Amino acid sequence: MGAFDFLKSIFVSKPKNKKNYKSGDLIFEKEYLIVGNEYPCKKRSWVKRNKIMKKMNIGDPVIVKKYKYEGKPAFMIIDPKTKLDIGVLGQGSADTVNSYYKKYKSVICNAVLTERAAGSFRVKIYITKK
Repeated sequence: MGAFDFLKSIFVSKPKNKKNYKSGDLIFEKEYLIVGNEYPCKKRSWVKRNKIMKKMNIGDPVIVKKYKYEGKPAFMIIDPKTKLDIGVLGQGSADTVNSYYKKYKSVICNAVLTERAAGSFRVKIYITKK
């Protein structure tokens, strides 16, 4: 079983026991729409995000990377295979996710693509305490 298959098996189904989920206790999970997929990648501006997304599937794990946008916390969604960004969380969603970073100081944020919606994907975010 490859790394991607392993991650997919962990995240595709909701954990039955929220204790000891991944490397800590599951404290938050929610689905969000990935936005900004019609823009070029931030990492390689000549690559269109939606071209990368067309090669992705429901259940694929993705990386959620925190960064600053116009001085505010933001979260970029990255395809681990290409290492390119496919979109971001909207500002309201980013504020919610960031509140867990502030509250618990030491968290792990994992995510998986859950469904196609209006030419984009939804992403399920899992946050656990370290």
